Amino acid sequence: MEKVEEEIKALEEKEVLPKLVPTTGYVREVKAARAKLLVAYDAAVKSYTMEGKRALAKTIQGEWDSFKNTDVPNEMNRPADGFEAGIKLTGKYAFGFISSNGNKTSGVADWEMEVTKRVGKDFAAEIWADKRISGYVVEGTIEKGQVKYTWAKALTEDIPNNHIGNVIFSGRFENGQLTGVVTTPKINATLRGEVKLKVIKD
Repeated sequence: MEKVEEEIKALEEKEVLPKLVPTTGYVREVKAARAKLLVAYDAAVKSYTMEGKRALAKTIQGEWDSFKNTDVPNEMNRPADGFEAGIKLTGKYAFGFISSNGNKTSGVADWEMEVTKRVGKDFAAEIWADKRISGYVVEGTIEKGQVKYTWAKALTEDIPNNHIGNVIFSGRFENGQLTGVVTTPKINATLRGEVKLKVIKD
């Protein structure tokens, strides 16, 4: 009973759908009904405009705009893959490359990653290395578990300018883990970095 009350409170205050009962059908029906209502609003505005009833069309348009801007429950907007804004991942980045003088360099860094934005398949995230000494923003896509991103903006002064837009990651996110490879083909084609991060819970 206590668990049920907690889920009711979460639904009322945070729009989090309950887990004790199946909600897949409910979510599907709400989305379908919302789509039909938007079509009906659009048709009404066009009809009243063609009939010269501009005041009525304007009123309906206002209602339509207001409805479009309302959110469906948060849980319905959550991506099915779990790679959503707010999640944090930690782990290691192991790298190796050959410098211009022929010397081989390798190392391992602690990484922290936080997804800051997710819209459809597009996302943005902050990545921090070695206890937040170095940081940068990445932007990319995730589709069917396949993740791709590039460095988009430096957050600390130690990030070289030529790294922005030229550090590329390709990998996968599944079962709460992000794994993949970092390359810099336009800077140093010999660099290869292996990323292994795992979602953490606050």
